[in-house]
Amino acid sequence: MVDVNKRRKGMNAAAVNYPDLPLSIAVIPHRSKYPVPVPPAPCKVQDKYFDEEEEMDAEDFHYLHEVPEKVPHFPNQKEAIDLVRDMGLTKSNAELFISRLKQWNLDKEKMQVTSQRSRHKPFSGLYTLWDGLCFCHDVSGLFDVIGVPFVPKEWWLFIERNV
Repeated sequence: MVDVNKRRKGMNAAAVNYPDLPLSIAVIPHRSKYPVPVPPAPCKVQDKYFDEEEEMDAEDFHYLHEVPEKVPHFPNQKEAIDLVRDMGLTKSNAELFISRLKQWNLDKEKMQVTSQRSRHKPFSGLYTLWDGLCFCHDVSGLFDVIGVPFVPKEWWLFIERNV
């Protein structure tokens, strides 16, 4: 093969010598050595529900091999809350999102739009506001609410060391 892009161009450049292959020069006409291709003959459909002797109608074939209809998934309240959390929506945007799901009839069961207003309540008793500083005063309780085991050796957050 000859790579034309890597050659020097101009009047003094050497001529390109292409390979002398019969297939690369011209189209080969069909002859006895190269016959015209013939499409394959239609094959008989075999199915495990029919014997070889029994003939299958086109209608039977259609109903046996029908693809099941795809059904959309409608979220319930728990799945919608998980989706809101995964998307990182604020409370007002979460309420808007759930109300749009209800408006478009995309809810499996009746979802509460206002459930997002109270999503902070399990955590509100664990934090204290003191002189403009908000901090968690019950870390083990926070881990209980989240549902993660609390191992103090693994959580050394915001510890100031004097070096």
